[in-house]
Amino acid sequence: MEDRQKSFFWGILLIVFGVGLLGNNLGWFYFDWENAWPWILILIGALFWIQWSKNRTNYGVLMPGTIMLTYGFLFLYESYHGWNNMDHLWPVFILGPGLGLFAMYIAGRREKGLLISGGILTVLSAIYLLDLDRWNMLIPLILIAIGGSLILKGREHYRQKPPSSESTPL
Repeated sequence: MEDRQKSFFWGILLIVFGVGLLGNNLGWFYFDWENAWPWILILIGALFWIQWSKNRTNYGVLMPGTIMLTYGFLFLYESYHGWNNMDHLWPVFILGPGLGLFAMYIAGRREKGLLISGGILTVLSAIYLLDLDRWNMLIPLILIAIGGSLILKGREHYRQKPPSSESTPL
């Protein structure tokens, strides 16, 4: 976008926002910040995604954009339904970065580290969202399964390794 178009866009945005605040102060209409402020986070997140759509090589902006969108929708939900749900929805704070890493993986160079990190955060968030107090056996079983698979994977790698051609000194 050219500088002239950027100035026009931001100018219009600021004028609309200013008229809205002025109208609220003069009593023309009622603007409730208690329920509206999450829309600012959603707007900022959407702007990051719009920036990426204009320059697809800049996939790093997807991380903050996805986090802002995730948290914005969480806060929007909470502002309309009461903040007493946050004791069950706090894992969404882990989910935001996980989804951001997935977005960067899908839109970027498909780096394995982004996929693994995003998967770990997303699974961890899902486990906590499921409220595993009732399923307290699941986490130890998952840890045992992961540990066992790592041991087996290490043994297979050791068996497949060809013997060294160098002789050992006597």
